[in-house]
Amino acid sequence: MSLMGAMNSAISGLSAQSSALATVSNNLANSSTTAYKTSSTSFASLVAGSGSTKSGGVTASEVANVNSQGLLVDSTISTNLAIEGEGFFVVSVEGDDSSRYYTRNGEFSVDEDGYLSNGDTYLLGWETDEDGNIVDGASSVNLTKIDVSSVTSSAEATTSVDIQAILPADADIGDSFESSFEVYDSLGTACTVTATYTKTAENTWEISYSDPISADTSSTVGTVTSSSVEVTFNEDGTLASTNPADPELTIENWTTGAEDSNISLGLGTVNGQRWPDTIFDQRQRHSRDRRAEHRRRWPRLRHPQ
Repeated sequence: MSLMGAMNSAISGLSAQSSALATVSNNLANSSTTAYKTSSTSFASLVAGSGSTKSGGVTASEVANVNSQGLLVDSTISTNLAIEGEGFFVVSVEGDDSSRYYTRNGEFSVDEDGYLSNGDTYLLGWETDEDGNIVDGASSVNLTKIDVSSVTSSAEATTSVDIQAILPADADIGDSFESSFEVYDSLGTACTVTATYTKTAENTWEISYSDPISADTSSTVGTVTSSSVEVTFNEDGTLASTNPADPELTIENWTTGAEDSNISLGLGTVNGQRWPDTIFDQRQRHSRDRRAEHRRRWPRLRHPQ
């Protein structure tokens, strides 16, 4: 190997390492980018050819993990979507078949014209009839912009919320925990209310509720006027009492123009049976959110022994 060949071999190694560092830098720069998939670097040896100036070396190529499953994250915006498994969202700049792209970024929102968009692109889908059947067939030529404003439904306000939670009995006085749930006003607009559980004394907690936040714009859309709820547990962790005895969540001054909301808060049976028959208890666990007829069931509260 000549001197030139030896220098070329060393330079190829430096170039490969530079490419690997660039890949790492790109991953770090996009760590907060929605739907970004990390890339890795693959190295391969270069076999020297014949001749005094020929030399071996190394080359680097970037491997993009675009087909891997990303992490699913919670969102309070009802139009945010995610794909679990294979597939992509079909989007278009003009909303037709002239400029289609594929993405896993599901941060869609409703634009001023009522269409689902993600930045500069529109989400495409198939139009269905009132029975849910695809009109004109599931062909790529029939994909069109999704007009959310064209979808109508009957509005029904949330009237009751069942609280299911588990709080840590060994928490220090002053410690607090949060959970959130969805409520609907009389016009059918969805919003999120955050419940804060603060330990105020031994076996005693206070539950306060935040003003409702719009699921679409993340802005405050009403005012909670009801007072906090004090919850006391027995020594075995079961619910001893609530103050007031029949707690309610009152929301007034809806910016949507809806009627005031009076939502009954179901905290379980006082001096009831232990888990799973009681709703409120002490210990720290979370159960799945499930909505049925505008009734919410959220983390159970109970006390470990």
